[in-house]
Amino acid sequence: LGFPPLITKVFGDVTLSAEMVMWAAFADIVGSIITPPIIKKLGLKSAFLWSGGVRLVFAALTAGLLATGNITVPLLMALTALGAFVGGINYTAEKAIPAVVLQQDRAGLERFKAARQGVIEVIATFIPIAAGAIVANFGFLPAVFAFPVAGAVSMVLVALTLRMPQRTAAATSALSGVEW
Repeated sequence: LGFPPLITKVFGDVTLSAEMVMWAAFADIVGSIITPPIIKKLGLKSAFLWSGGVRLVFAALTAGLLATGNITVPLLMALTALGAFVGGINYTAEKAIPAVVLQQDRAGLERFKAARQGVIEVIATFIPIAAGAIVANFGFLPAVFAFPVAGAVSMVLVALTLRMPQRTAAATSALSGVEW
């Protein structure tokens, strides 16, 4: 939420945000395509945590460089693409976790998806309002760094609390029908 105004402030061109989205979408797709072999090599939980951590580093680095004005357009595009690439890996691994944890319990999986969607709807309603209030009162920096900070907290919670079933490898291979 804080990036487009900050990009405009640093570079004087709001169209760079659209170019960032284009490169990010491409990199995200590539990242999601290569996720299955990464999960096979690292394991589902490790792939999720690793990619999430790297994604947060890219987000924080991009935010810090933008906030200080010490970034060039090519570096901005590279950091955006790299962050989206590992974001594609992270999101794909994240989507597989509930089915593995619930071990294909269809009713439990549907309840989880409904609850998740409810949380997303609440967050999607209140975060833009909160971000606007933060930007209006404190400037761009708190809004720009909110994602890396909140993401780091959530990754620590996942690392400490997520317990994968013993038969994770068999469960993850059954998810996509793709031979890993």
